[in-house]
Amino acid sequence: MLAVWGGAWLIGFGVLCPAWPGGLRPWLSRSAAAVFVAVLFAAAIVFSTGRGLWRQRGLTGPSHRTSVLYVYSWVAGLAGQRAVNLRLAHDGLPAHLRPLLWSGSSPLVIGLLLLAGGLLWDDRVQGGLGVWTLIIGAASVFAGVPGNFAVLAVAGGGGLLLASATCRRTRSQRDSLGR
Repeated sequence: MLAVWGGAWLIGFGVLCPAWPGGLRPWLSRSAAAVFVAVLFAAAIVFSTGRGLWRQRGLTGPSHRTSVLYVYSWVAGLAGQRAVNLRLAHDGLPAHLRPLLWSGSSPLVIGLLLLAGGLLWDDRVQGGLGVWTLIIGAASVFAGVPGNFAVLAVAGGGGLLLASATCRRTRSQRDSLGR
């Protein structure tokens, strides 16, 4: 799942960066890039949902309840963040600040949820990824537009891909030891 999201961030935000004024030569219009990213992220959401449901097969009791509540926390957190951002945009947030609002607030919510998951399941990779996501969310705002998309693509997507590789290596080592 981390690899899918790492690729989505790397490719998606990598496509948005040059499409914004001040970016490299755009090969897609800004609206076409936004649609591409929306479709890419929707595909990642569908994959994540399917993978999450598959992984929860057979869970019962407190483990199942905790997993379900954790999934709901993602839905509630991201829905709340989107509601706030849309309201601010509707109430006159200047257009040049909207990409910074989204690139800062989304990683803030995602980072806190990853950090909570790391604490909940004693998972250092997930917790570390949560802290990293909080850092890159703040860094993306300081990078300005379109630098925010470059930060999210390289540091965000790269961080997710590194976390995925770390999980694979850990699982491979554990399997080779027969645990």
